[in-house]
Amino acid sequence: MDIVALSDIFLDKFSSSSVRDIALKWNLDDELKKLQESVVDIRSKCFGENNDKAAKMLRDLLYDAEDIFDECGFYTLKSQQQQNHHRKLLQVRHIFYKIRSFAFRVKMVYEMQRLVNRLHKIEMYGKPRNAGALGYGGFRLGSLPPSPPLSFDSLGSSRKSKKTSCANELSAAPSFDRGELLGAESGDAISATTAVLNDFAEIDLCIDYDLLEEEYVDIAYDQANDFIGVQVSSVESLRSRESKRTSSAGESSVATVGAAGVLCDDLGFADECVQGESSDAAYLLERVKLRTLLNRGVRQNDKDRIVEALMERSNEGILSVLPIVGVGGMGKSTLVKLVYNDERVVKHFQLRIWVNVSPCFSVRKVVERIIQSAPANKRMPFRNYEMDELRIVVGDILCKKVYLLVLDGVWNEYEGKWNQLKDFLVAGAKGSKIVVTTRDESVALASAIGTMPIYCVERLANDDCLSLFLKRAFEEGQEEKYPNLVRIGADIVQKCEGVPLGVILLGSSLRGRTREIEWTDIRDHSVWDSQENGKMFPVLKLSYEKLPSYLKACLAYCLIFPKGCEIEIDKLIQLWISQGLIHTSTHFEEPEEIGLEYFNQLSFKSFFQDIEENGLFFGSICKMNDTVHDFLLSLAGSECSTVYAHTQNISEDVKHVAFSDYDESGKQLPTSLLQNHGLRTIFFPVDELGPTSTSFVDNCVSRFMHLRTLDLSHSSFEMLPSSIGELKRLKYFDLSSNCSIQTVPNSIGKLHCLLILRAALCTQLTELPKDAEDLISLRHLYLTTKQESFPDRSVGCLSSLRSLSLYSCKNLVSLSDELKHLRNLRTLTIVDCPKLTFLPSSMKYLTALENLYIIDCDELTLFEWQDIEGIKMVRSLVIGGLPELSSKDVQCFENLKSFVIDGLANLVVLPRWLEGSALTLRNLRIARCPNFLELPEWLKNLTALESIQIAECPRLRSLPAGMHRLTELKELKIDNCPQLSVVCGEEDRAKIAHIKETYLDGILQVQKIQNK
Repeated sequence: MDIVALSDIFLDKFSSSSVRDIALKWNLDDELKKLQESVVDIRSKCFGENNDKAAKMLRDLLYDAEDIFDECGFYTLKSQQQQNHHRKLLQVRHIFYKIRSFAFRVKMVYEMQRLVNRLHKIEMYGKPRNAGALGYGGFRLGSLPPSPPLSFDSLGSSRKSKKTSCANELSAAPSFDRGELLGAESGDAISATTAVLNDFAEIDLCIDYDLLEEEYVDIAYDQANDFIGVQVSSVESLRSRESKRTSSAGESSVATVGAAGVLCDDLGFADECVQGESSDAAYLLERVKLRTLLNRGVRQNDKDRIVEALMERSNEGILSVLPIVGVGGMGKSTLVKLVYNDERVVKHFQLRIWVNVSPCFSVRKVVERIIQSAPANKRMPFRNYEMDELRIVVGDILCKKVYLLVLDGVWNEYEGKWNQLKDFLVAGAKGSKIVVTTRDESVALASAIGTMPIYCVERLANDDCLSLFLKRAFEEGQEEKYPNLVRIGADIVQKCEGVPLGVILLGSSLRGRTREIEWTDIRDHSVWDSQENGKMFPVLKLSYEKLPSYLKACLAYCLIFPKGCEIEIDKLIQLWISQGLIHTSTHFEEPEEIGLEYFNQLSFKSFFQDIEENGLFFGSICKMNDTVHDFLLSLAGSECSTVYAHTQNISEDVKHVAFSDYDESGKQLPTSLLQNHGLRTIFFPVDELGPTSTSFVDNCVSRFMHLRTLDLSHSSFEMLPSSIGELKRLKYFDLSSNCSIQTVPNSIGKLHCLLILRAALCTQLTELPKDAEDLISLRHLYLTTKQESFPDRSVGCLSSLRSLSLYSCKNLVSLSDELKHLRNLRTLTIVDCPKLTFLPSSMKYLTALENLYIIDCDELTLFEWQDIEGIKMVRSLVIGGLPELSSKDVQCFENLKSFVIDGLANLVVLPRWLEGSALTLRNLRIARCPNFLELPEWLKNLTALESIQIAECPRLRSLPAGMHRLTELKELKIDNCPQLSVVCGEEDRAKIAHIKETYLDGILQVQKIQNK
């Protein structure tokens, strides 16, 4: 990440309320102000193209400053916890506590003064930037004067407006709750101080345009006057000059006359087009409209050809493989998805399976996906199966079935692994097909893979590209208001040379931007002349530069995941939080919600793809586009490093390390990494690849004291060293899927800053350590344990918990009544706890609970709903694999928005209490209920419903009357319900005619009706 974006992130942290509270507590507020002012001053004056030394020095200093404030935060939490344990301290102990606090304060003041002194040395390496030189996101900078000082109040209100437009940075977030940090005594003593800061985030011209609101118009024009050297008296004079400049209509282009004309262009006032330009734009829009009227979808011809190839009869005895080849960003995966969901394909193949293949090709992963795609009566646990056992299961699933298997993103020939996989796949019937997408033609040509002619994905037609671009750049119908922008957009599209990803990225980056200069900046950018890394590099560079700094930082951190790796979205957001990349503007905002907003912004811009739900309740998953991953690697510098089997040298500046396919990962750390004491992340992103020896963990804990993230998932060591408690800055700790570890040391209670603890599927873990109650900052706990119940003063003491997830607790009989203390709990997940018989009545005190997921608890009956009537805020409810479900008329879920029932063998009708959510319920899913007979007549009263999904309910025969009253219903999906699918396609069609999208066994029915 470049130094400008990095300094933006740290300056936001340092101006956050949590850091200011810490600075006040430890008498560091003056030093903090000096640090902020010096960083802003140095950044505005220094770092031309040849200042790598200064940039490195500033980078190191910013990380050191973060360490200081994190250490102060840790000691604040520690002192708070000690006070909680010792309310009645002896006088002597109290004196020693004061002495220690004073000594720590002196030490921190000294460390901050050293940082400020280091900043003065950095200035020696700084080189003033020449006017017009490229910098700060690629925009040309002039000698703009600094923005006027803003108070924190005005800065906060300014950033609040920016957040809603998703265009600029969110204000900084507290890492800790103010009350948790300081306690009542210190909190009362804090005065309402405000630090005066320059609005350093608004440096480039693109963001200066936001100052053209009424309260900032004078400031903006003062800056413009100084920059251009033209005296402009008022907005009216500018507009009049621009009006004169554009009044000579009839010419296809107009030369800029005078400096004032240039200024008008730069400030974005030249929105009018000359007549010739307007006519060109109108012609372009007509072509796009014509394409829509002809109903010719993007890649329609390609899709039809591939479908025809898959429908052809194959040679007997040969497993047919269709390779689809295209350069990165060409839309191979999108095209194959269109084929995969085509009506003809759905009807032809009895089973369809989609597998994302990472560069680390895993036969087991493909096999597991095949099993997961099986109908409910074939699905079974398989995590502990040997490969020979899996072969039998897959053979049973594929036996005599015509199947379609898509292997998306194959990178290498994998001849040995391919032969191993074929042994699993030959059980299918003749006519089964495998589709392989790849960038590498040599992969397609390999005799081990290709048995059908290669299909090459060509570049997208220019009209299709423009249509795609306009959909991304404008709200529906808005492009007609900006014909000049359409014309410029057409020029931009031509530069993308038919690569859909480039079109989508640039269109998304311009969404909501209607000033002409913002579009011409992209069209005329010098980066288009670069021949570096092909034509996608300029597109990605331009899209990346348009991102605010906080999104750049989040995107860069994703490099800890290997190319093609599936990413759990919830986990990704938690990793961002652990690194301090999520900033909330107030104490009332949840970082998880802000993190999801960040993710949504990046996914809209197509930096992430293949977003899909993972099972009943598990968080959604996604992938980073491979081309985007390659681009980020080219920019990453030395901060992130992935360690492979062949990796020899690791930069001393690396901060985040991921171990992927590293042969020695279970035994020892790479030698070149041992002296890097500033490491912040150790991560094992690949399933089934984790450390195997205690010595590896000992080295991590003893050498890397600045770790924020420690992921040791899928490990097999038996003991965790007690020194784990020394990682006082650790915020994310993952032990999940370790089937050997039996105990966790009590010293884990010293991790007062820990926010996320993942210990799910640690099947041999006997109990939580007794000092776990001291994890006062813990927000998310994932746990598997052999305990029958949780003792007092354990989980119930974790008052900061936002989510509690219990997986495969085979001996768990009851939950503690101390759950009532978890007043901040938002999500409760209970999965595969076969001996759990009831939920405690204390659950009624969980007034913040929004998500309740109860899955595969064989003995749990939910007859006594009145025990949890106090849960009024539940918005998402998932119930699966339970023996029975009460139909008692209890109105307890008044805010329910999503309800899922899955795998209830004895369910016949929906519970009556669901009618209590008539005004709020938006999503309803019923799946794998073999005895479910009918939907109730009162379903018509659920008028807020937007989506209904019904799957594998073979006895369900019809829809109830009154479906037409569900006017908000936009989606109806019916899968593997033979009788209901037939009725909905015939007699009940009138009941669902108003629904925008109706899918019967994966086929979009609304499209069929339109074609008729």
